[in-house]
Amino acid sequence: MPDRQGFAKGVRISHTGSMKIFVDARMIGATITRGIGRVVEAFLPRLIRLFPGHEWCVLVRYPEQVTMIPVSQNVRVIQRDIGWYGFAEQIQVAWMLWRERPAVALFFHWNIPVLWPGKIVTFLHDFLLFHQPVASKLSLRHPWIAKAKNAVQRRLVPFVVWRSSGIGVPTQYVKEDLHKLFPWAKTPARVVGEGVDLPAPAFGGRLKQEPYCLMIGSVYPHKRVDLALRAWKSVAAQHPDHALVMVGERDVFMRRYEQMVKDESIPRVVFVGRVSDEELVTWCRDAELFVFASSEEGFGLPPLEALMMGCPVLASDTPCLVEVLPKKAVRFFRNGDEADMIETWKEALRSRTHLVSEIPAAQDNIRARHRWDEAVRDFARLLQVS
Repeated sequence: MPDRQGFAKGVRISHTGSMKIFVDARMIGATITRGIGRVVEAFLPRLIRLFPGHEWCVLVRYPEQVTMIPVSQNVRVIQRDIGWYGFAEQIQVAWMLWRERPAVALFFHWNIPVLWPGKIVTFLHDFLLFHQPVASKLSLRHPWIAKAKNAVQRRLVPFVVWRSSGIGVPTQYVKEDLHKLFPWAKTPARVVGEGVDLPAPAFGGRLKQEPYCLMIGSVYPHKRVDLALRAWKSVAAQHPDHALVMVGERDVFMRRYEQMVKDESIPRVVFVGRVSDEELVTWCRDAELFVFASSEEGFGLPPLEALMMGCPVLASDTPCLVEVLPKKAVRFFRNGDEADMIETWKEALRSRTHLVSEIPAAQDNIRARHRWDEAVRDFARLLQVS
């Protein structure tokens, strides 16, 4: 597909010294890369609006991503099917940067081209790579390929930290993690946060008549769905009228948990697959409790979104979630502790009426603390453009 340049009427050019900014947006879109894709989708249009006098060169991977980029005379979109985390991107993206010669290149992950010597600014969502054990269950690839890939990535991340002119991170937890992992790093790191979008309108009717608890999103191993399912087996014994609903793509990880439910005879677990935004709001609106058992997060959007949809939350007390989530309408259990998760889950269901009464206060807290516009303005300072 050829480079696309769109034109819009009344584009405001407010800066006298124009410069070129290159953005690797190949991961844009939550349905493509989930958490990182959501950040790119929220950040990029706002950054372009902040700097209308500069030239933006935006790289995307898939044709459908082109429509996610603002149409403006100072924005040029290049669509190339270049995969991430591979040798091809090191050559092709580096060649593209040499051709474009931007004043600054912006990457939303650590897969920067090592052959480009120019100024680079990165957004690093988390350092899960250094905390999650390497095992075949972490990858769709052969175990030896997964381990080799992991080894290369572990060596690339320190290089990214060293090479970047500035690093944006979503939480204080991630910033502290960066300094613990790389105490030698001198690169300026800035906590910029993330935001929560307004929920879509809910589907009119109920999707399930019986009471249920809800889990949504990706089910990678660090999300600890296995822990939640084992805890649910005990909780379900005391709540025989309740179900546990799992909403998310039926990928290889989800199918493994479906098999776990069968093998361990875990009762009343419903897998509904991927749903529309309207259906997702309805699932959250009518749920008794949103369950988020993750052992490691960079930010933790799903429980925030559940609260904005009116659903109280049960979450692990991993430092990131304690930092990000409000104190109201949330119950924390000790991270990775199955017994404590069971007791906290039971207590949350017993006190649900009180938790629901705290939802408005929790939503006010989220609106005040987590706004995309503020996050982007903070991040823009790292670009050092005007």
